[in-house]
Amino acid sequence: MSQRVIVEALGALIEIDATARSAASFAAIRAAWAAGTSHRSPADATVAVSAEHRDDVMLSVLSTDVTLAALAHRRGELWMLHAAGLADEQGRTVALVAPSGTGKTTAARVLSRDLAYVSDESVGVDPRGGVVAYRKPLSIIETDDAPKTQVSTATLPGVPWHPTSLRLAKIAVLDRDPEGPDEPVIMPLDLAEALALLGPQTSYFCDLPGGLRAAAALLEATGGAVRIRYREAETLRPVMRELLKSDPAHGAKPAERRALRDFTGSAPNDGRIRYHHAAMVDELLVDGGAIAVLRRGGEGGELRVLDGVGPAIWEAAHGADFEEIHANVVAVHGAPDGIDTRAVLADTLSELLRDGTLANEPSWCLADGVHWVTEQDRTTVFTPDGGNPAVVFEGVPHTIWQALAAEIAIPQSVLVRRVAKNADAVDDVRDGTVAILAKMNRQGLVGLT
Repeated sequence: MSQRVIVEALGALIEIDATARSAASFAAIRAAWAAGTSHRSPADATVAVSAEHRDDVMLSVLSTDVTLAALAHRRGELWMLHAAGLADEQGRTVALVAPSGTGKTTAARVLSRDLAYVSDESVGVDPRGGVVAYRKPLSIIETDDAPKTQVSTATLPGVPWHPTSLRLAKIAVLDRDPEGPDEPVIMPLDLAEALALLGPQTSYFCDLPGGLRAAAALLEATGGAVRIRYREAETLRPVMRELLKSDPAHGAKPAERRALRDFTGSAPNDGRIRYHHAAMVDELLVDGGAIAVLRRGGEGGELRVLDGVGPAIWEAAHGADFEEIHANVVAVHGAPDGIDTRAVLADTLSELLRDGTLANEPSWCLADGVHWVTEQDRTTVFTPDGGNPAVVFEGVPHTIWQALAAEIAIPQSVLVRRVAKNADAVDDVRDGTVAILAKMNRQGLVGLT
C-alpha cells in the first residue's frame, strides 16, 4: 500500500511521502491532515517525511514543511498573511494576523465553535479579495519543551466546512496582553500603521506584484485593518460577529502601476557623494504624506515607513548630493531656529544608508506589467501596454534582463558585475551596461527605483 497522501495548502497540492515511516506513523499523518486531504492530482510539490523522528516530532516538523512548500509554490500569486482565518456561512472571512506563538491557534480553536476554520497559520488572499484556505492541523503548544501537538480539524464544531467561495471581509491584527482589558478593544489602523504591522507578517511580500499597492487596495476594499487588544480568546467571539458584518472585498481595484523614473544620464564624476533610492521593490504614498518602502530582506521583505523629513529626502534622492537634498528639506520644512539642519540631515542620511533605504548608486527594476518568454539564451519581452512590438534580447541585454527578472530590483554595480564576469575591460562593460539600460528605459521596460 502506498504511503503517500495529497493535501491542499493555500491552493497548492502538496504530496506527503511517508514511505520511510511505519504504517502506524502514516495513519497518524492521515488522521492529522484529514480536513486538508485532496483527491486531486498531480501534486505541485512533494514533502518527504524523515524516518528519524518519533511521531510527535515528525508531525510538528511535517506541518512546517508542508507550509513552507505551499508558500514557495504560491509566491507571487497571493498575499500570504501569517494569520488564522475564520469564515461564516456566506464565506465572509476574517484574517487574524499575529506572529508565531502569540495566540493565533488558540483564537482559531475557540472561534471555530461558531465559525468555519480556514487556517491557524497562513491565509492567502488573491488580488480580487478571494481567500484560499489552508485547513492544516491545529498546532497547539502544550508545554514549552515539547513539539507542537498537531490536532485534526476535521471534527471541529462550528459552521460545517463546505467549498463555498471565501471572500476577505476584514484583517485584524491580534494584540494579546495578559494584563489587557476584560473586553477586547478594537482600534482602527490607518494605512501606514497597517502596512507597518502586516509587512513583517507577510510571506514573500517582495514577490507579490505591486505588493504595497495590492495590499493597500485590499485594505481599502475591506474598510481598513483594525488592531484588537484583548486578554482571553473567548472574549473575541462577539467581536468576530461584528467584524463579519463588514462587506467582503468583491473585486478590489487593481493596484496602480508604479511610475518609474526615467534615466537622464549618469551623474558627473565630480567626487561628490550622491544619494539614490536603494534596490526597493515597491513604494507607496500613504497617510499624511508618509512613504512606505518595501525592499528585499528578512523572511518576506523589509518595510519602512518614511515620515517627518523622510519624504523630502526621498523625493530629492535621485542622484542628488548633500546640499541639493538639504535645500529640498529646508524648502519643504523650513529651518527652525536653534536647529543645526545640516547635522540633523547628516545623521538621517547615515541612518538611511545603514538600513539600506538609500544607497550611493542607482538601482534598476522592471516596469510593472511587462511579460517575457525566455528560451535558452534569448528573451522576448512584451511591453506593458501591448502597443509596441515585442523586443528580443540576446547576449548582454539577455544577461541584464535575467538578472533584473530574478531580483526585481538590483543595484547598478551588481548588474555591471554580472555582465563583466567574463570580460576584461570593466570600465567599458560599465558604460555599455548603462547604455543598454538607458535604451530599455526609453522602451518603457525598465526604470530607476
